[in-house]
Amino acid sequence: MVEKGNGELVETSPLQIRWKCMIVFILLISIFLSCTAHAAENLPRHDISVSFNTEENRIHGVSHIALPEDKEITIYTHNLTIVSMMLNGSPFKIDTKESVISIQNEGILEITYEGVFKDGHGEENLENIGVVTSNIISDKGIYLTNEWYPSIEGKAYYNLKAILPKGYTAISEADEIIVSDAPQGKEYSFNFPYPVYGINFVAGKYKKVKETFQGIDIYGYFFPDDISLAKKYIEYTKKYMSMYQELFGAYPYKRFSVVENFLPTGYSMPTFTLLGQEVVKLPFIVKTSLGHEILHQWFGNFVKNRKERDGTIEKRY
Repeated sequence: MVEKGNGELVETSPLQIRWKCMIVFILLISIFLSCTAHAAENLPRHDISVSFNTEENRIHGVSHIALPEDKEITIYTHNLTIVSMMLNGSPFKIDTKESVISIQNEGILEITYEGVFKDGHGEENLENIGVVTSNIISDKGIYLTNEWYPSIEGKAYYNLKAILPKGYTAISEADEIIVSDAPQGKEYSFNFPYPVYGINFVAGKYKKVKETFQGIDIYGYFFPDDISLAKKYIEYTKKYMSMYQELFGAYPYKRFSVVENFLPTGYSMPTFTLLGQEVVKLPFIVKTSLGHEILHQWFGNFVKNRKERDGTIEKRY
């Protein structure tokens, strides 16, 4: 009910309420996009190329960071081993003992690095169930969600290429994934044209199922023993996509994937959700958690609180 100027109460229909919510949402999106459009021109671009040795739990990577003009950039090298750094083709030396690089130079910064992420350290955060805090590279699979490449403070555009041993399939944020043959196995190229605070990478010995729904490519990446679950997850994904698009507007990306993980996770990243192997087998997940994680594609991934990176504010929506 709403009150008119003369004090009379007039009933408001659910349809009117929904349209008002839609108008507010569209206005928020317009403001968000106009702000990011002005900032996008001066964001760094980060091209990352990685390869893996699963027996040694090792990643080898090369980062090419296009530094914007007249802007200081802070880069964190974390616990990675920095093999070399080049700035515009010349050796670049800086004290990296604090694992922080601050630089204000236009051009290309190249960082060659290595890291070791052993199995057995992917511990679940007991205060935040579904969150696994450590990276893993092993024969079981690859799970990299933080501090696995030299990271830029703030948003940047990312382009990732990964070479994987034969038998592995890779997932990362992407509107398009291109797979080609490589001497060591397969090369995966991830095209994601939106600025983000960071990217994630997952790989496993998956079977893949795909359907297209309302112009969106929907994938299920499941381990061979669980591939029979893919159809149910895709069917429920289509239901949520249909409902959320009616409520909030078009799905913001070109693809969405439900990915099974060998670790006990419950994550939503732009263009995919990562659910633990034991979790996906629970019969109620498709009716509860799956819808929650898909909703994050709108709130928390595409529309994000400016000051928060962990989605805390978005979860309240």
